[in-house]
Amino acid sequence: MTAAITTTRPFTRYDAAAIRRAARAWFRMPTAIIECGIRHDASGRETVDSSVWAEDADLYDMEPRLHSIREGVASGFTLDLYVYERSYDGDTGDLEGNLDARWNGAAWEVFNPYAPSRVELGIPSR
Repeated sequence: MTAAITTTRPFTRYDAAAIRRAARAWFRMPTAIIECGIRHDASGRETVDSSVWAEDADLYDMEPRLHSIREGVASGFTLDLYVYERSYDGDTGDLEGNLDARWNGAAWEVFNPYAPSRVELGIPSR
């Protein structure tokens, strides 16, 4: 029996833009600020991939720039997103909600993890 081969690729600014577009469309907020959570996986390594977070992981940080993600992306890679209203002075305002962005191998599926029936697709384009 052979192990499954998982192909990974770098996370790019095109991914970040696709996720921002889809999350903003989901909330119908064209200027929303999008951040993603960072936690420890079961081995204690810091990761933004929420699909491998330890069960009892606590949120300890948020990365305000999605394009700075340095992890390889494979099908199933998931980001825990926080969507904020942009305040009048351009800073982060009130938290509007939490979404997941999961890579399906061709596009980012952005959805509410607690009610996943509505999905916005974010397709990275150059």
